[in-house]
Amino acid sequence: MAVSLLAQRPNTNYDESKAARYPLPALLDGKAWPERRAEILKLYETHVFGNIITAKLPVETTVKAQGPNWREVTFTFSGEGKKKAVNVLIVVPPGAKKRVPAVVCLSFTPISTVLAGHSRWPLDVFAKHGFAVITAHYTDFFPDVKQGRPDSILALLPPDETTNAMSAWAWGMSRMLDYALTQRDLDGKRIAVAGHSRLGKAALWAGATDQRFAAVISNDSGEGGASLSRRIFGEHVADLNASFPHWFTEKFKSYSQAVNDLPVDSHMLLALSAPRPLYVASASEDLWADPLGELLALTEADKAYEAIGAPEQTAYHLRPGKHDITAYDWERYLRFLKATLR
Repeated sequence: MAVSLLAQRPNTNYDESKAARYPLPALLDGKAWPERRAEILKLYETHVFGNIITAKLPVETTVKAQGPNWREVTFTFSGEGKKKAVNVLIVVPPGAKKRVPAVVCLSFTPISTVLAGHSRWPLDVFAKHGFAVITAHYTDFFPDVKQGRPDSILALLPPDETTNAMSAWAWGMSRMLDYALTQRDLDGKRIAVAGHSRLGKAALWAGATDQRFAAVISNDSGEGGASLSRRIFGEHVADLNASFPHWFTEKFKSYSQAVNDLPVDSHMLLALSAPRPLYVASASEDLWADPLGELLALTEADKAYEAIGAPEQTAYHLRPGKHDITAYDWERYLRFLKATLR
């Protein structure tokens, strides 16, 4: 069995017959969706992702470099007597004659690698489908280390701000959207948010907290993202809290050994995208992220879409291979966005 070796516990379960049987928290709970959605959002804020950042930091934008169909823009945020610079790359399809739709998606590698042809950024596929790419190196918003807060965007916020990396990354994607909405070559009504792995978790949270994103895409986001925590398959809440204590709120740590006490599960996070288009994808060898758990969660989230009269707005695929985001994945995401964002 080919699985990720990252931070695995000796008793990690990969046996489907041993997956937990679980009652899921009620998705709709007999309430109208706007009311129930607000409740679920607050539960995620309190128990999982931490405070939604509402501070309005002053920001200056400067075009740092540009080419025939791309530009690098520096965002300089200010707060608490400090400044923080973030470099954002925008790549539009060559020769575009009108406003184009776009995907906001943070990068695991510096933005120079995107233009250099990194396999996770098949710019030819984006161009073929007429989509722009808007990206930044995710560590510019919050360095992905346990002691990253002093060098993160959170250092510019009041000291009583208690949120953590996931909310900082989601906040960063919303600021990228702010800028995109001012650009004449981008169609502000057709901008999706996407992410892979930990950044897939952040993308789901960004989509939940900022409904201006027209669609939401999760690629192999796994535990804390699209997969059901209560299945006890692959990565566990305890693994997240042990290896990445800076990702989530302190309250989330109390569920490491009591996951069934968590008042939410991933079907509820996915449902927060409704009624907007939502695509979840998995990889067949990525058992750490629990592909079946991701599919089951999406199936449950569909109940919210059906309840509000927005069926057929979700999609799923299981790609052969390992934990990654590939041209195969992007091809399907962009086809889906073309079909749903009209």
